[in-house]
Amino acid sequence: MATTMGVVLGTYLVCYVPVALYNIIINQLYKPPVPFAILLGNRIFNVVYKFQCVLNPFIYGYKNAAFRKGYKKLLCGEGSDFSDAMAFQNPNFKM
Repeated sequence: MATTMGVVLGTYLVCYVPVALYNIIINQLYKPPVPFAILLGNRIFNVVYKFQCVLNPFIYGYKNAAFRKGYKKLLCGEGSDFSDAMAFQNPNFKM
């Protein structure tokens, strides 16, 4: 579990630190109106930053067996049944 958290934290830092540094530097150097190239760079860095959120499910799925099992149930439908869900919510449910 510690290696999973290390990978997630490392991915977060790799994706977030460039955005933070870029924004700090740009805010110090440029006052409005900001050139188009700077705005484009800001958009690109924000996409990289948000990409980290997309990576998290893959990292957890790769590194953690419990997540792999949950993903398999979710995607393949193994063991997931309407009656199971209803029985979980209401133990007296009969189908």
